Amino acid sequence: MFVGELRPVPNTKVATIGGKGHAASGVGTVKWIWSDEDGKAHEYLIKDCLFFPQSPINILSVTSFAKQLGDEEGTGIDTKQQSSRFYWNFGKNYCIIRHPESNLPELSINEGFTLSRVYRVLVSKVINTKVQHKHSCCFTHLDDDDCSTCTKWAHSTCEDMTTELFDVGETVFFSKDGYSTFVKIKSFQLDDSNVLRFTVKSSDGTEIVTTREHLRAPKNPDIGWIPQSVPEYKSAAHNLSDEEIEKIVSPIHLSPLQQEFLSLHCKLFHIPFTIMLCMASIGILPHRFLKL
Repeated sequence: MFVGELRPVPNTKVATIGGKGHAASGVGTVKWIWSDEDGKAHEYLIKDCLFFPQSPINILSVTSFAKQLGDEEGTGIDTKQQSSRFYWNFGKNYCIIRHPESNLPELSINEGFTLSRVYRVLVSKVINTKVQHKHSCCFTHLDDDDCSTCTKWAHSTCEDMTTELFDVGETVFFSKDGYSTFVKIKSFQLDDSNVLRFTVKSSDGTEIVTTREHLRAPKNPDIGWIPQSVPEYKSAAHNLSDEEIEKIVSPIHLSPLQQEFLSLHCKLFHIPFTIMLCMASIGILPHRFLKL
């Protein structure tokens, strides 16, 4: 999504509603493509965008976008209860955004996988792209002096490689135009434009053809997709296996010592438990962990 190099932004934080500040990893230019109400694609380079690696969403400042276009009156967004009208390019183009459960205008950008992105995602499933020499040709060698160049390249392009590519039969969240539900992946294929299209099936048997942007793994839910009513809980439970329901009904209760041990396990980058116990036996970690 980011093109070119990211520039450092020292002492820049954005606070959430809860008051917690998140530091930006850099600032740069992103390439966004979205469609207007007639289905025509528009491509823009959005400048001076802050990069937050942990953020699951992208936020566009409409006022900053209007300033970049030099369009004070013809670029903006009108929000109503059920939908918003986003217009730009001196009012020549617009699209209607129907609000999801979060009641926030969400616009699909860079929709669909191109053939090259599909290849990169599949390769990233079996190759650690952050390792310099391990996945390169045996006849090529990257000098350690060139690591800075490699790091800059990684910042600008590796985000695409971590994008999830779902498998057939997998249960995921689907959300589009204010409608959200659990669905199962039935199939996927490239269309004539080399965009990856997923065919998914809802709990009532309805088949929907969509792109990756409208799907999300259950482990990474959006606040607008969290079940809140009895019908939503029933719909969500319908897509869960007996084993998953059993885990919800009978969760594992950890002792305070187990919780502390798992917390250190995460901080130590998930090293094996056996190594952690060895570290406890020689005094690197607290001896109380040997009671586990």
